[in-house]
Amino acid sequence: MATQLGTELLAQICGKLLDDVDGQQAVPALARTCRAFFEPAVDTIWRGVTSLALLAFLLPSDAWKIGDKPKRNRIISFQRVLLPSDFARFQVYGHRVRAFGAYNGSIYRLGRKYKLSRGALAALYEARPTPPLFPNLDWADLNQDLAPYVSMLYCPHIRAVTIRMFIARGEDPKTQALLRIPTDCPQLTSLTIYCNPLDKQVSDMMKKAVSALPNLTLFALHEAPISIATLEVLANFANLAHLRIALHKDSDPSGVSTNSDSKVLGFNSLRELSLNVNTLEHATHFLSCVTSPRLVMLVISYDTLATAHETEALFKEIESHLKLCSLQVSIRPGTPNNLPLDLPSRTLTDITLLPLLVLRSLRVLTLHGFPIDINDVMLEAMAVAWPELSRFSLGVDMRWGAELPPRATILALIPFIRHCPKIWSIGYRMKTDVLSRDGDPLLGFSRIGKGVVTNKEMEFNIGDSPIHDPIEVASFLSDICPGLWYIGSLWRDGNDVDEDEEGGEEDDDDGEMYGRWDMVTQYLPHFAKVRMQERNCP
Repeated sequence: MATQLGTELLAQICGKLLDDVDGQQAVPALARTCRAFFEPAVDTIWRGVTSLALLAFLLPSDAWKIGDKPKRNRIISFQRVLLPSDFARFQVYGHRVRAFGAYNGSIYRLGRKYKLSRGALAALYEARPTPPLFPNLDWADLNQDLAPYVSMLYCPHIRAVTIRMFIARGEDPKTQALLRIPTDCPQLTSLTIYCNPLDKQVSDMMKKAVSALPNLTLFALHEAPISIATLEVLANFANLAHLRIALHKDSDPSGVSTNSDSKVLGFNSLRELSLNVNTLEHATHFLSCVTSPRLVMLVISYDTLATAHETEALFKEIESHLKLCSLQVSIRPGTPNNLPLDLPSRTLTDITLLPLLVLRSLRVLTLHGFPIDINDVMLEAMAVAWPELSRFSLGVDMRWGAELPPRATILALIPFIRHCPKIWSIGYRMKTDVLSRDGDPLLGFSRIGKGVVTNKEMEFNIGDSPIHDPIEVASFLSDICPGLWYIGSLWRDGNDVDEDEEGGEEDDDDGEMYGRWDMVTQYLPHFAKVRMQERNCP
C-alpha cells in the first residue's frame, strides 16, 4: 500500500506529522515500519538539526561522555581520538540535513539540552568525514560557540547564513569565519550578522566579505553600525531587496563625494529597508540616497525623541516612495519615556503628517514614541487617502496625560470603517465624551454610525485616552464594530501598581479609567447581540 502512495506524498505526510506535537513520535515509527516509509520519514526527521551535540549520539558509545554536573546545557566531550569508521552512522543521515541552528521543524529538540565542549568541537573539526559536515545544507543559524570551527558548516549549496559573533574583541576566528563565506558559500543569497556594537574589527572586515557576494538578496547587520564603504558596495548589488542595518553619524552617506546630477548611493532593487538610528536625521539622510522605485516596507527604530521639524523632514523624504505599503517608525525599547520638557516642539500635528497622505498603497502605519495632536478631520483624510489600510497606530505606546489632551474623538473610527474595508487594528488617543451631555445624546437618537458597520474581528489601542461613560462607549462600538474583541490601554489596575509606589490621585485615576475600559469590553458583546437582533428583525 505504501509503495502506491509515492515518495513525494509520503514525505508530505511525514512533514505534517512532524509539525504536529502529537504526531512527532509517529514519524520515527514510520521509518521502522517498512522500506517504502524509511527514506521519506528519515529525510523528514533529519531535515533540521538544532545542535552539533546530536552528532555525538551517532558515534560509538565509547567515544563520548556527558558531564556529570547538571547545567542548563550538559557538556559532551570525547574520550578518545575519532576514527573514520566512527562516522558510519553519521554518513547515513548527514547528507539529509537541510537546516541547522534555531530550527523548529526537527523532533530532535533534545539537542538544545546538550552542547559540545571546545575540545570536542576541535576534534570533530579535524576528524569530520567531509569538508562540509552537511554537504546539502541550505540554511544555517550559527552561534558564537562554534567559532573558530564554524566553517565546517559552510557548503557550496548553502543559500542563507546567520552568524552570531558576540565574542570578545581581538579574537581572530570571527573575522576568519566571515572572510571564508564568499569562497565556501558561492551561492549565498542571504547573510545576517549579529555582533558587538563596539566591534570595529567586524565592521572593517565587512566590506571585504560583502564585495565577493554580489548575488545577495538580503543583508542584515544588527547591533554594530555599518560603514560607508560597505554601504557603497551594497548599493550597487542588482538583486539586493532586503536591507537591515544600524546607522550612526559615521554612517551618514551625505558626506560621500558624488556627482551633483546623481544621488550618493542607489539600492535600485530595494523592497524592504529596516534602520536602527540614533536620531531621525540619520534616517532622513540615508533615505535621500535610496533611489529604488520598488520600496514597499520601511521600518525605523530610533533612540532620541525627535522634534516635529525633524520628523516632518523625514516624512517629506518618505513621500517620494509612492509604492510604500508599510511604514513603522518607533522609539527603541528601553529608551526613557519621560515626557520631554519641550513637548510642543516635538508634537506632530496635521501639517507634520500631511506628506504621508500621498502614499496611496499604505497598508500598515505605526508611529510610536511621538506626541501626536490631530483632529477628526485629519483622521478622516487619512482614511480616505489609504483605502488599503489594515493596521493603524499613532502615539499610543506612551502616556502623554493632561500635558497633551487628545483632540480626536471616538467618532473618527467611523471613516476608517467606511473607507478601509481591510482594517482590523486601529490605535489613536481619543476623547469619548462626545456622545452625550447630561444624559442627552448630542447627535440625536439615530444611529451615530449611519449604518457604517464592519463584521471583522477588530482590535483597538487607546493609549491613555480618558473615558467617562462605559455604557455609551460600548453602545456606540457595538453599532459600528460588533466584532471588537480587544481594547488595549496604558491604564493600570491596582495589581499593576508596585507595592512600594505611593498611592495618589494619579493612581486613583489609573484604577478608575482601567475599570471603565474593562467594563466596555464586558458590555460590548452583549450589546452586539442586541444589535444583531435589531438588524435581523423583519
